[in-house]
Amino acid sequence: MTAMANWLGQSFEASNILYTLWAEFIERNQGLQSYNKCSTIIENAFNNVDYEFESTVLEQAWINYNMSKHCNVYDGPLYSNITYPTNSQQIYKIIS
Repeated sequence: MTAMANWLGQSFEASNILYTLWAEFIERNQGLQSYNKCSTIIENAFNNVDYEFESTVLEQAWINYNMSKHCNVYDGPLYSNITYPTNSQQIYKIIS
């Protein structure tokens, strides 16, 4: 932040307003929230933790992509079932 302020010829002053703005940005950042959600699902699936979730088609694709990278699973129920798992233990059973 300081480097950007210097580049703009301004001074950088951290404040509560800046933190509040940053926190609101992070909260509303749909991509980051979805990434964090998928990371939690993947972590729980690998650890066989009972974790219920809902996911969008894009999140399911991201989960599948990461499962493929780590488990060499490229087909099967995770990819071909009409309904996607809603529990991380269901994914664990598919990849193990």
